[in-house]
Amino acid sequence: FLAGLKVLLVGKSLGKEAWARRIEAAGGKLASHVEADVDCVVTTEAEVRRELESGRLYKARKMLIPVVAEAFLAETFAARAPASIAKHTFLGYEPRAGQDERRSGMSQLRTVTVKGTVEVHEDSELQSAGHVLEEEEKAYHSTMTLSDQGAGVNSFYILQVIQEDGAKGQRGCH
Repeated sequence: FLAGLKVLLVGKSLGKEAWARRIEAAGGKLASHVEADVDCVVTTEAEVRRELESGRLYKARKMLIPVVAEAFLAETFAARAPASIAKHTFLGYEPRAGQDERRSGMSQLRTVTVKGTVEVHEDSELQSAGHVLEEEEKAYHSTMTLSDQGAGVNSFYILQVIQEDGAKGQRGCH
């Protein structure tokens, strides 16, 4: 039930040897270091606090690899099916877009059209009609996050000024 899942185990207090045996027996793979094809890094809260600005967890965050609590493995083995990575991710170590779907074998392929330097986000439904406004080599595109650990909120927002194809200046903007 873990076929295709590649995991990196990080932390001294984590029962790495026991988890490693169970992961491999269930068809998963173990990584020895942070690399692009790692699906998630499993660690403890103490390790997250210790490695805020350096180390493997820092590198995983920079590579957008989700860092999850050991509870992810516990829930996965209890259900004999992969648990939700997003549910067990430490704040600031969120999964890549489509992570849970990709891990469960449901590929999330999409076609993007880049006009200029930035793609028009697919949720705008304006990819075929417009482009992100650019002036003096600056694109009007921003990503913002809203995180409230107490309320369990961790959201992101993409803001773009989209200009109709063929329009000049700031005319035809949405």
